[in-house]
Amino acid sequence: MDGVLPEQGETVIKKRLLYFCSYVPVKHLESMGFEMVAPGDETEDERERREYEPSRAICGYMQAFGRMRFEVFDGVILAHCCSSTERLYDYLRYRFPSLFIHILELPGQMNKDGEERLMGEYASLFSALQKHFGYGRPAPFVPAEKAFSVNDEGILLLGGGVHPGWYAMLRSIFHPFSLKIDDCLSSLRGDGLLHGKGRNVCCPHMLEYPSWLEQQLEKGEGEIRAVIGIYSPKCDYALFSIPLLMDICRRRGRPFLAIEEAFTPLLGEQNRIRLEAFRESLPEERMCADGQRRREEREERKGRGEEPFSASIPLGGRGGG
Repeated sequence: MDGVLPEQGETVIKKRLLYFCSYVPVKHLESMGFEMVAPGDETEDERERREYEPSRAICGYMQAFGRMRFEVFDGVILAHCCSSTERLYDYLRYRFPSLFIHILELPGQMNKDGEERLMGEYASLFSALQKHFGYGRPAPFVPAEKAFSVNDEGILLLGGGVHPGWYAMLRSIFHPFSLKIDDCLSSLRGDGLLHGKGRNVCCPHMLEYPSWLEQQLEKGEGEIRAVIGIYSPKCDYALFSIPLLMDICRRRGRPFLAIEEAFTPLLGEQNRIRLEAFRESLPEERMCADGQRRREEREERKGRGEEPFSASIPLGGRGGG
């Protein structure tokens, strides 16, 4: 695909940047003329670089990311969310000295100070890209905002490395309930924050992750009927968060299921069976009846000019539901 140098008007081949975190402002970078590639979008030639096998002691997501053929990309953008990503950054700097490699320092809390720090990180990233590639001035761009308003039979799926290849199977398993996936790759958190439209965002790295979930369940007025957590093996943040999330769901009367799964295109058979059993345990008839009642209530509020509930979480095309 082609891009255009903003000042010279010359047609160039777009530089391909690999990223793995939704705090990377993907749409903004695309407007700067780069082609963004996430794990799960890469081709067969871009994965499984056999000369290097990451240690099995690190999380499954970083294991999968570390096997990729980084040399076929023009650059890599990491996000410093854990020690494994920091070590991967060190390895890449040593192994591929000519490759553009940048790491975003994520704040531990998404308060005002955290947002200001992240804006500074974005500015440093844009400057580094322009310096390295010689172009990258963003075109006028306003990301389309798609707020998360869970449908009547909504199930919230939280993850720390859910492979995009699972999305169709997951939605098939939980049909006719709507399935909202809020995962490392599924939400355009970075673009929302950069353009001031996605402040209500969180991830397992953030200090307020448990309280964020509790707020979603409270504000949802019963629309979020169940919560599923799918996390990569050996993810420290997930291992500490899951008991807290489970307790929150128990107190709020929401069924909760937590599973571990490696970041591979195919969902494991054992976990698929667990998900199907969880689906069968959900009270479909009551949920559908309650959903019909809430639909009627929303239509009445809409007729009075009142806005329906929205949790204002920006979604990407990969995980939107």
